[in-house]
Amino acid sequence: MNYLYLLILSCLLLSNCAKVPIQEMSDARQALKAAYIAKANEYSPVSLTKAEENLDLAEQNLTIGYLDQARQDAIASKKYAVQAYEMASAIERAKTIWQTISELIYSEYEGNRLIKKAQNAASANNLNNVLRFANEAYQKGEEVLNQLRLKRAQQLIKQLNVSDVTFTREETSLLKNVETSYNSKKWQQAYELAKKLLERIEQRLIH
Repeated sequence: MNYLYLLILSCLLLSNCAKVPIQEMSDARQALKAAYIAKANEYSPVSLTKAEENLDLAEQNLTIGYLDQARQDAIASKKYAVQAYEMASAIERAKTIWQTISELIYSEYEGNRLIKKAQNAASANNLNNVLRFANEAYQKGEEVLNQLRLKRAQQLIKQLNVSDVTFTREETSLLKNVETSYNSKKWQQAYELAKKLLERIEQRLIH
C-alpha cells in the first residue's frame, strides 16, 4: 500500500475524511477520461495538458497532506478537462457530418475551412471560437445534407410520377406538404415527409 493510500486511511481513522477531496479527484479523472475518448489529445491538447498538470499537482498535494490545495487543483483539472472535451466534441461532430457529405459527392471546402478555424482556435485554447466555428460547420453541413437527402427523395418521387403510378388523395396531400416544407426551407421536415410518402407508395404497390 503506497503513501497516498496510507494518508487517506489515516484521515479516515482520525475522522478528518471530510477534508479529503476524494470526490473532486474522481470527478477530475472521469472528465479526463471523457476528454481522451472525445480525441481531445488531437483537437484540444492545450486544455488537456492543463487538466493533466492540475491532476498531477492535486495528487502531489494530497500525498503531502495539503488537502485544500489538492481540492483546488482537482477542481481546476476537471474544468480544463471539460473544456477540452467540449472543444474536441464540437470539432469531431462537425468533421463527421462533412465526411458524410463528402461521401455523397459534395464539395467539402466550406466545411473544411470552418473546421480548420475551429482547430486553430483549439490550439490557441479559445473555447468560444472553437464552439462558434465548429457549430457553424455542423449547421451548414446539416443543411446541405438535408438538401441532398431531399433531392434523392424528389428524384424517386419524380420516377414514380413518370411511371403509371397514380397518387391517392392522401398521397397527393402529403406531396404538397413536402413541397411546402421545401419552399419554406424546412429541410429536415421535407425530407421526413418525402421519405414517408415513398414508403407509403412502395407498400401500396407491393400489395
